Amino acid sequence: MLGDTHLSLGGSKPMDVFPGWNGYVERLEANWRKLVKPEDTIVLAGDISWAMRLTDTRRDFEFLQQLPGQKLIMKGNHDYWWTTANKMNAYLKTSSMLPPPTSSKSSCSAALREQGL
Repeated sequence: MLGDTHLSLGGSKPMDVFPGWNGYVERLEANWRKLVKPEDTIVLAGDISWAMRLTDTRRDFEFLQQLPGQKLIMKGNHDYWWTTANKMNAYLKTSSMLPPPTSSKSSCSAALREQGL
């Protein structure tokens, strides 16, 4: 389980302005690759991106997508970009991050899990 990544790869709100956060994305990636195997499941427990709009999360999700393991995401109190699961699914589908869900009952988390996000 991992929370509070506060990624801002597509925005201008970097976390490394705070003490101890310098180079955190590089450290996150290095440690993730050292510890997580492709068959592992990681729960991203919120505050994934500093983005204010869903469309501004693209680079953050691309970064997470290229890391090993299956990802399950949860909404955090700073995930202002995440309004509804339907909007999330539609965004991921149109941005080519995910194919359309296989059934109308598919939830956002199920669709993300199927695609390794």
